[in-house]
Amino acid sequence: MVGSDGDQRELWLLEQAQPMMSRKSMVMLFAIVSITMPVWAQTSDSVRRGEGDIELSKLNEDFAKDSKLHDVRVEIVDGFIHIRGSVDVLEDAREAFRRVDQKHLSSSVISHIVVRATKVSDSSLRLQLTEKLSPLYFDSIQVRVRHGVVRVSGNVPERDQHDRILSIVGSTPGVRGIDDLIEVGGK
Repeated sequence: MVGSDGDQRELWLLEQAQPMMSRKSMVMLFAIVSITMPVWAQTSDSVRRGEGDIELSKLNEDFAKDSKLHDVRVEIVDGFIHIRGSVDVLEDAREAFRRVDQKHLSSSVISHIVVRATKVSDSSLRLQLTEKLSPLYFDSIQVRVRHGVVRVSGNVPERDQHDRILSIVGSTPGVRGIDDLIEVGGK
């Protein structure tokens, strides 16, 4: 994972902006963010060789067997773990990131996963999400959608409710990104 929550949030938003930006704009934005962010991996944080290579091979084999993640690959570049490929829904990208992060191979995992989201109008997507979330008594949650990126805000008492909301949103076809503004335990 990235060094701090702020850095992780910047990287997550950067990744989610990818489908909406040209490749040239994305490279320029990535270069600017890379220059302004602190160095993520020091020698002690870099990928452990040997054991790390074996774990990455296992991850790649597991991804190849998984019908949702078969286009995803993991590699080491300059001591950073990079996840590359494409998935159908955002939740699958989040799952690939979780699997890599659980291996604790490096504190620096960078996702380049592209979500092949089906084109759904923002109003239709908002309606779908409202219908999916309302039976779960998440009345204090607000959903806004712009260009397939869903901004979820509000308060929930428990972390598992937060995670469930993000899972529901990320599993909805057409969602290209999530801007998570949900507060846990707050009013």
